[in-house]
Amino acid sequence: MNKRNYHLKYLLIAIFMVLISGLLFGNSISQLSTVTHLIHQQEHISLASAAEIASLIILSAAISTVLSGFFVDQVGRIR
Repeated sequence: MNKRNYHLKYLLIAIFMVLISGLLFGNSISQLSTVTHLIHQQEHISLASAAEIASLIILSAAISTVLSGFFVDQVGRIR
């Protein structure tokens, strides 16, 4: 296999993965906005508190992504 075609194959796979993850992230944000509205209505908390809960969920997702990336990097180096 040509070296250029080899790199092109992995580039296309990476682009596909980025597109899918972007779609999934957009879906998560959409669901989060719906849940925030329902929490605000049903639990009788202020809109600011519901927005704070949503912000903490996104922040925890970002922190867990960084930590899991570090963990996977360490495990991958061992093997």
